Amino acid sequence: MAQNPTTLFNDTVQISKGEYFGTKFRGPVDGIVEISLTVRNGPKVDLFLTDERGYQNYAAGRQFREYKEAPTTSVKEATIQKRSSGKIYALIVENNGSGGLLSGFSRKASKINLNILSVS
Repeated sequence: MAQNPTTLFNDTVQISKGEYFGTKFRGPVDGIVEISLTVRNGPKVDLFLTDERGYQNYAAGRQFREYKEAPTTSVKEATIQKRSSGKIYALIVENNGSGGLLSGFSRKASKINLNILSVS
């Protein structure tokens, strides 16, 4: 596995119910993109990893293709590793207001820690 991690994104973001956070980044030419997400408080979130075109389709409300490495619905914590070929990726984190099947619906925002590393 790779030896030189570079931080592409590292921040705490807050996503209101019904809203999403999206960020684009370029993966390494021959390496791995590693994404880690932790919901600090608030409802679970949906997480999608796609490419630039997928992000544009998502933002326009159209169907989009996501990479299978990403867990998709109702996560509180997730780590994703995706082999990269230097393309531009997009990460979408969505707060649909659901805290999971047993917790009902929440009006709260989700406060999450998000870290994206490029490892080559």
